[in-house]
Amino acid sequence: MREGWPDGQGTCSTKNTEGVGWIYDGGWQQGHMYGQGSTMFDSGYSEAGWYENDNLNGQGQLFQDERLTYDGLFVQNVPDGQGTLYSYTGDVIYSGNFDQGYIDETQEAREERTSAFRQQCESVNYSELYAHAQNEDGACVQVTGTVVYMTAADDDFGYDCSFIISGQSLSGTDMIYVSYRLSKGEKRIEEGQEVTVWAQVDYLYTSDTEDGATVSMPFIEAWNVVNVSGTAL
Repeated sequence: MREGWPDGQGTCSTKNTEGVGWIYDGGWQQGHMYGQGSTMFDSGYSEAGWYENDNLNGQGQLFQDERLTYDGLFVQNVPDGQGTLYSYTGDVIYSGNFDQGYIDETQEAREERTSAFRQQCESVNYSELYAHAQNEDGACVQVTGTVVYMTAADDDFGYDCSFIISGQSLSGTDMIYVSYRLSKGEKRIEEGQEVTVWAQVDYLYTSDTEDGATVSMPFIEAWNVVNVSGTAL
């Protein structure tokens, strides 16, 4: 401490506004996170790198369940500059420049980057998809459905276009959580849109509903998403 403020090396344990606990361990300057440090959340998400003004600024890494998901430069806690995006199973999704969180590439470059991956993907039914999620085997799958809920707020992190799909080859109660990072200039997905998703299966996502019930659904990481008509977003 220096004049009543954290200053030097130290650890802080608290909760965010949603009640999720987190711990920061690292450098401080006049009460703010500054220097090399790391932050771990109860949700399994963690980050490490160089902090300035309470945010990652400079070189850093992101992790989910101790698995590296991004390694590169940050500006105000957002990937910006050279970096590499990894899937949950450790495959390189994209390596290159990021612009305020967005993958910095053209539509043509995105199609070329994901072409080989799409060829690996196989159409699966919901039971098969659920089993892959339970096994966390990183299976490459192709699924089609209707977007029933957008899980990411576009005014906070516009590059995060995560959503839940159902319908088409699925039954009305079969839900899939899709994580998707937009490329620069790519249109956001909207509720009610029918999409085809090429993705890797990560794990079973579990959450509590408003009425207190617990639901589980496959969590998949999309490499490419298009309208059912085949039109790129």
